[in-house]
Amino acid sequence: MFYGVDPFGKEPKSCGGDKVNLSLLSGPYYKTCEASSSFPNKEYECEGAFNGKMLDAPFDMWASDGEGVAAWIKIEFKQSV
Repeated sequence: MFYGVDPFGKEPKSCGGDKVNLSLLSGPYYKTCEASSSFPNKEYECEGAFNGKMLDAPFDMWASDGEGVAAWIKIEFKQSV
């Protein structure tokens, strides 16, 4: 999960210290996700967005079912982050 990208650099913004991927499915912080919808056949459910692969392929990204700008995705963490 990233909060923004520095327009002058290629790295995500950071306040210093180690960078931690809070939304990685196999990580210690991620609990579950929910989305406003997902593309049919369960190939693009919200879990695909957090598997760490970052590929534009079935099961490796989330896609809404045609909602456009109204689509949303929500992550629940195991603890406060």
